[in-house]
Amino acid sequence: MKRFILLIAVQLSLFPAFSQTNAPGMTKEQLKLVNEILAELEQNAGPMVWNRLEVGDLEEILKARISAEGMSSFKPNWKMILKAEKDKRSKEVTKKIGSNISKIRISGLRGKIILRTHKDNSIVLRTSDDISLPKKAAGLRPVSSMGSDNTGLGLETKEHDGVLHLSGVVHKAVHADFEIWVPVRLAIDFKNPMHSDKVTFMDVSKELSIEAGSSITLEKVTGPVTANVTHGNITAKYDAVNQKMPNSFTCRHGDIDISLPKKTKANLDFNVHYGDIYTDFDYQPQGRTENSERGSHNQSKFRATINGGGVKFVLRGQHGNVYLRKE
Repeated sequence: MKRFILLIAVQLSLFPAFSQTNAPGMTKEQLKLVNEILAELEQNAGPMVWNRLEVGDLEEILKARISAEGMSSFKPNWKMILKAEKDKRSKEVTKKIGSNISKIRISGLRGKIILRTHKDNSIVLRTSDDISLPKKAAGLRPVSSMGSDNTGLGLETKEHDGVLHLSGVVHKAVHADFEIWVPVRLAIDFKNPMHSDKVTFMDVSKELSIEAGSSITLEKVTGPVTANVTHGNITAKYDAVNQKMPNSFTCRHGDIDISLPKKTKANLDFNVHYGDIYTDFDYQPQGRTENSERGSHNQSKFRATINGGGVKFVLRGQHGNVYLRKE
């Protein structure tokens, strides 16, 4: 990203402003500078890279310009500007789903995914990335082994045997960032064992099954959760715990960090290789604690209960630590 920033700073050719940013309090000269910078980003980087810029990137680019422009006291709200520009480019599709659907299965998406639940009986897909078709594809629709685009966003939705399938069809969509809203009543099955960007799940109160190649974050979940991550961390915060079905977290190369309400009743099953276990819960060991040396293989395996025992939590790590916290 720094090489890209230097390229922008050196190439000061001016392009026509492609937007009028809603920025109260800016002078005409300041607004002109903002639009010049945004236009240069669009021209030099292309929309796919531009949409992934963060506030810090814009601030660094600005520093390369203000000395030449004589506006050292100019400090715009770049967070507001960046959000406004991304919102302008966002595309959103809403699709109603059948009342017989009880689960959504998501596969083949490798960008940054934020999945939330809502009370509507629909799925909402939103992206700020450029998923436009090439000019030569005018009048054609994208197809692949994953299906046929029926959303206009390079994705396919298909209902079959009570399951709503959502998958990426075109290359741009597979690697794009998406916000996804699904009905709160649905169980969620997310599969992407390949290396990808971070995936976040929020406000999920039904069964959640995850197979991912990179880091995942769970916020305000109740379980049951089954998560398997190969390269990355697992972070999960429960706001309540479903006592009816077990939870399982497996991480090969990364940490497992779980936060539970302090009064949670649970049976804990730890199995950690090449890492350590940390907790602030008062726990009661069940049976013998095993610490075995098998060549260079250092294993910590034991079972325990918290608050008298309850629903089962399996925590298995290979190259990383396990953290169990009170909320």
